[in-house]
Order: sequence, then C-alpha cells, then structure tokens
Amino acid sequence: MGAYSEKFRIMLKLIPHPDGGEWTGSKMERATDRRVQASYFTSLRDGHIEIPRADKVEAIAHAMRFPPELWFKGLSWWEALYERWEGGGDVAGTLGQREVVNAGRHVSERLNRLLDVAVNEGTGRPLSDEEVANLSGGRLRKEDVSAMREGRLKDPTWAQILALCDVFEVDPAFWSEIETRWRPSAEVLRGIEDQDAYVVFRNSVRLSPSNRSMLRMLSEHLRREERRGGEEG
Repeated sequence: MGAYSEKFRIMLKLIPHPDGGEWTGSKMERATDRRVQASYFTSLRDGHIEIPRADKVEAIAHAMRFPPELWFKGLSWWEALYERWEGGGDVAGTLGQREVVNAGRHVSERLNRLLDVAVNEGTGRPLSDEEVANLSGGRLRKEDVSAMREGRLKDPTWAQILALCDVFEVDPAFWSEIETRWRPSAEVLRGIEDQDAYVVFRNSVRLSPSNRSMLRMLSEHLRREERRGGEEG
C-alpha cells in the first residue's frame, strides 16, 4: 500500500465527519460536490491509487477541514500523530495548524527544472508561461506562472502549487523543501542488471545535483510518453 493511502487511512481515523460519524465514500462525495466520488474514496483508502490527483487531495482536505499542505507531511509524521491520538493526546490543534508555503525561490527553482524538459507536444518547443496557464484549466494566470518562474511570487498558494502538479503530472511532494531519504528497492537492484540501465545510473552519479534532477525529470517525461503510447496502441 502506498504512502498516500496509508496517510489517508490515518486521516479517516483521526478526523470524524462533522456529523460525528465516520467518513464514507458517499459522505465524501457529498462534502466535495462530487469532486471526489465514492469510488475514488474507496480506491485511495484501499491502496489502489499510488499518487492521488492534486485536485482530489485539495478537495479532501477542504472537506475534512485540515490544511492541504498536511497531505505532504511524511508518513512517519502521520504515524506519530496517530500514536499520540491513540494514547489520548489532543491532535486537533496540530491538524488545524497552517504552515508557511514553500519559499518562492524554491518553487521557482523546481518550476524551472520542469520547464527545462517540458515541451509543447504539437510544436516541440518549450512551454511558454501562457501555455502552462492554459493547461491549468484557468487555475493559473500567465502572470502567476511568470512570477513563480522568476521568483517574484514570494508566497505561492497551495492552490497554485496543486495546479502546477496537474499541469506537469508530478507528485505534490516534488515541491517540498524536505528531501526524503531513499533506499534502493529490489526492483531497482534487478533493474541495474541491465547494461543500459546500469550505464545511465553510473553516469547520473557523476552529474551535478542540478543536472541529475534534470535527468530525472526527462526520464519521467519519457516514461509518461511511453505510457500514453501504450494506451493509444
């Protein structure tokens, strides 16, 4: 089961429905005006969705009345909160506490990394600020994108961050300033037995952090393109 599903299951235990009962799929559907349908609620709770859509996590947060940024806390943070709750501790204050959104400079750096590899699929040219705004479905203005890219927007809102997640198809945790520790899985260890995969890995280790991050974005873009090609085929 993915980390988001684990966190969601903890949320459902810690945060009761406003009527005092437990949250159900139908209650979530009504509370979000069908933005999160009962089937999506069940799939996320049961671990069938690895990374939920940004608009879904935002809608769930608003329905359950906690700041959307708490979705991006690590699983260990949620587990510690659950242990405190199980021990009789009060967690309402923690769940209601808003935090400062990622610094504008940090968001600018991450956004520019994405724009270094993202292209307009029709023209093959880099995405413009106006195109990013259009892809957001009206949630971002061209001026917002320009200000974030140039670091002039000092305090981006979570709504703007979540809109960027949907445009570039990245995990919301991508924008976090906290780097998580990573350990190779069995899948990774098997993967580097392939010669090409090993060469890519070896070369990536020798790159600068900024270029390594760019390689990561490029590989994720290529993977999405292959997935789309498979679906169309």
